[in-house]
Amino acid sequence: MIAKKGKEPIFKAVAIKGFGVVETLFGLLSLTHRYLCERHNFEAKFKISQSEFLENIYKHIDLSLVGKLDIKPKV
Repeated sequence: MIAKKGKEPIFKAVAIKGFGVVETLFGLLSLTHRYLCERHNFEAKFKISQSEFLENIYKHIDLSLVGKLDIKPKV
């Protein structure tokens, strides 16, 4: 219900299972770059495109565990 009222994008995720978390991060990083460009002329000042900005972050993320986490409560 809240999602329908807001103008912000919605990223569905289940953090404990690792689903949608990286997608949420990527979406937020894209929005962050857009904001920095609109408000602070980021791309022109630093000569870094959105794709370069995102690729330089993505290459440092270990995606090997994404969607494979099996966290169970300890008994």
